[in-house]
Amino acid sequence: MKIMKSTQNILAVVAAIFLLAGSVNAQRGNNGGGNKPQGTIEGHVYDAGDDEPLEFANVSLFKSSDSSMVTGAIADKRGHYIIEPVSPGKYYLIANFIGYSKQKIENITLRPPDMKVKLDPVKLKIASQNLEGVNITAERNRVEYKIDRKIINVSKDLNAAGGSAVDVLENTPSVEVDIEGNVSVRGSENFKVYVDGKPTVLDGNDFLQQLPASSIEQIEIITNPSAKYDPDGSGGIINVITKKDHRAGVNGIVNASVSTDESMSGDFLLNYKTGKVKWFVGADYRDRRFGGQGKIDRETYAPDTTFFYSASREREFIRDGYSFKTGFDYEINDRNTLSLSGTAGNYGFGIDMNSKITNYTDPVTLTEYFHSESVMDRNGDYYQGTLNYDLQFNDDGHRLQAMAYYSTRDNESYDNQEDLPADANFEPFEDGVLEGVRSTEEGDEDSYRFKIDYSLPITEDQKFEAGAQTRLSEENNTYDFSFYENYENETGQWVNDPDFYNEYTFDRHISSVYSTYSGTIGILGVQAGFRGEFTDRSISNITGDSFVINRWDWFPSLHTSLDIDDKHKLMASYSKRIRRPRGWFLDPVISYRDRYTLRQGNPALEPEYTDSYDLSLMKRFDKGFATIEAFYRNTTNEITRINQLYDAEENIMLMTFENINKEERMGAELMINADLLKWWSANVSGSYYRFVVEDNLDGRNISRQSNNWTLRLNNDFTLAENSRIQLRGYYRGPSISIQGERGSFFYTSVAVRHDFMQKRLNVTASMRDVFGTMGRESITDQPNYYVKQDFNRDSQIVRLSVSYKINDYKRKRNGRQDGEEPDAEMEGDF
Repeated sequence: MKIMKSTQNILAVVAAIFLLAGSVNAQRGNNGGGNKPQGTIEGHVYDAGDDEPLEFANVSLFKSSDSSMVTGAIADKRGHYIIEPVSPGKYYLIANFIGYSKQKIENITLRPPDMKVKLDPVKLKIASQNLEGVNITAERNRVEYKIDRKIINVSKDLNAAGGSAVDVLENTPSVEVDIEGNVSVRGSENFKVYVDGKPTVLDGNDFLQQLPASSIEQIEIITNPSAKYDPDGSGGIINVITKKDHRAGVNGIVNASVSTDESMSGDFLLNYKTGKVKWFVGADYRDRRFGGQGKIDRETYAPDTTFFYSASREREFIRDGYSFKTGFDYEINDRNTLSLSGTAGNYGFGIDMNSKITNYTDPVTLTEYFHSESVMDRNGDYYQGTLNYDLQFNDDGHRLQAMAYYSTRDNESYDNQEDLPADANFEPFEDGVLEGVRSTEEGDEDSYRFKIDYSLPITEDQKFEAGAQTRLSEENNTYDFSFYENYENETGQWVNDPDFYNEYTFDRHISSVYSTYSGTIGILGVQAGFRGEFTDRSISNITGDSFVINRWDWFPSLHTSLDIDDKHKLMASYSKRIRRPRGWFLDPVISYRDRYTLRQGNPALEPEYTDSYDLSLMKRFDKGFATIEAFYRNTTNEITRINQLYDAEENIMLMTFENINKEERMGAELMINADLLKWWSANVSGSYYRFVVEDNLDGRNISRQSNNWTLRLNNDFTLAENSRIQLRGYYRGPSISIQGERGSFFYTSVAVRHDFMQKRLNVTASMRDVFGTMGRESITDQPNYYVKQDFNRDSQIVRLSVSYKINDYKRKRNGRQDGEEPDAEMEGDF
């Protein structure tokens, strides 16, 4: 019924879009294009290797008579430039971009009445230079900037070879990764992850941990998405662009890696193109592990007694699984394209932990020692499919796109903790009674998404876009729990505790419409948008309680850019974001995480809202560029995990969720990319922000603040034509939360790569945390309890990665094999 209702809503919105588009198109036809000034020269600048637009390319116009420079322009995100006004005469033009060879276009003539010249596209080739007999080819910068996003070229990061997407993000501006691999964007762990612009079936952090870096071409960091995108995610969007190769015939890449921490992975991708069909197939397998040592000390305060809990821990984190993907594009004709793709796989995450536990009191009335073993395993199967249709009305960008998406996944979670009474040396007693807890959780989730987007160029420099979407999801979960004393030895059966049994269903339906306008006026570029969303959400559990929300939300966005001159560009943006609580954030039934921690949702949770502002300045110089970005995030109703004392005598804590009144982040990011020598390039980036959080927690007015900063340093050395070495370091400073504080950590990594067989085969060796400094500490200090935790990850892990390209054609003359299409060539550096 909900799907039928949503379909009716979508059809009504689509009809409105076409009526509006028809009105705009009629106005466009009436003006006849006569508003353009006389005397213009325009065109586009592309990368000759993959036909991608070269935003910020510099185009200069010179008089043919005396070679004096007349004026110039900067290419926009479409690679488009326009030079105006231009007097009658003969000219030549030079197009240039950092790292590329210049190109000269001659014999440009403006003579009345023909005062509008549209040049053929300019395609710049990556520059090459000779150093003592070694041919060194310039490559794209590791980080590129566009008006609304940062683009990370993954092939530049040798230290990520053989790793996951998280290994790439560890070295990415605006992104922070803690030592356990949890990702945050400008301090927020709430962000959305997309693959090639489509949603992922797994949660953001889980997906990034599963995705092999070898399958990624680029990663886009969009901190202020426009109204065209879903508003979910206070930190913005991470869009992963996977590798593709659309040359004629068969080609592909195979990757494998192994490391000293017993991790291993492998994947392959094959592409085939013939006639109107492009087809791909790929698969990957992963078994990634890392270990470490830690300690937790907890004190809880009763009126006349202090209870102490201390545990030394050895932990191993395991992420494993596999996936298979396939899909095709079919060009029905020059205007219509149909695409279908699908993925099936299995994911797993587990923690194996051995602990030495001491419980005691002050005054001393009790001292206990335990040797504890715990296993947590979470795994499941998933499937997803996407159908796309692309209709191009003409070659000017007038198009209609439609998408249908479906995904499903299940999960099985198992937690088991066994505590054996022991002596002071933590040797278990032979006659000790086993204590512990066991819990299981099972669930499944189905998601549907239907989307339509319409784009209409009004003039060469103006565009109108509109669209509609509906999203539906349903989760079902069951939870069982048992104490070890409920285990029946005679039957070998567990007897679950009915007081902790739970099952809940979480349904959410979101309908949305949006519209955007973008255009340029001289050196000023503007993109403005507005989005409306209606949410119908309900959660019900075993108690029969049901919690329902029906509400409208509005999300404006604004992006502007100013080309000050050919070396300076100023950009500013604003967007409103939302974070909606997940199902288990809302379920009020208490569940066990372990013997000392309970979990309870909060059905009164409201969505959190973030107003996000960015201001950035880019400066280009002869051997590189520098950017500085200022940002401000104001979050209200922030959803925050809160730890409360549940039982002082048993030292049990309760984890729940609250809406914090206010949170602010204000700071800046600086990045400098420079070619210091012909064989040495460096990238330095750092961020600083002031973090302020305010709330009335437990009747206490709380205001906490801290100065947070990170620093990254990358050095790339070209040892020879086929050999490179990369050194990188990362520092993350201390921070605070509403209830405590977190310490800093620092680590360094090194990687070396050598290419064989005319660069078809490459081998990379890397070492992580060379000096063994990767550790962290956190403290929670509250009136009735105190907790201190530390964890040090295993260091000096060595990884060997091998990559082989299949059918990697040799480039000839113009950089391509004869007959090869000018499309994206696969850079299989991993």
